[in-house]
Amino acid sequence: MRINSLTLQKYYKPCSKNKYYDITYNVIYADTDAMGVLYHGRFFELAERGRNALTEAFSLKVSKIYKDYNYSFVVRSVLANYRHPVFFDNEVTIRTFVIKETCGEIYWCSQVIRSNIVCCLVVVATALIDKKTLLPVSLDKAESILSKIYTKGGV
Repeated sequence: MRINSLTLQKYYKPCSKNKYYDITYNVIYADTDAMGVLYHGRFFELAERGRNALTEAFSLKVSKIYKDYNYSFVVRSVLANYRHPVFFDNEVTIRTFVIKETCGEIYWCSQVIRSNIVCCLVVVATALIDKKTLLPVSLDKAESILSKIYTKGGV
């Protein structure tokens, strides 16, 4: 799946068919630059918080995959599209959902929303790798793990 700024446009609309999870975050002074605007690098951290909250909400125990299967998710690529500023003391909603799953990869989308306006969209592609070899996990093994993401109780 190739992601660019044109394909991102569809993810600005409400995601009615995708399962999503929202968390709120209050922007503190340490998150901002000298002008009180949320530092651009913080959006990646907010997306990470959203992914962690989503996996917990759907009972995917990443630590269990790490310990029991000796696998790990790694970030393969990241794309951010900044639309509107976020300021010190703003409360934002981080809405995260899965765009697509492929053989051993998951594409995540996090919308950073202030006052019902999507200020930033972060799309992250993660890959499942074997911790010992640092190579991607084979298709059949990855599918058996990833299929459990959406089952009740998770992995």
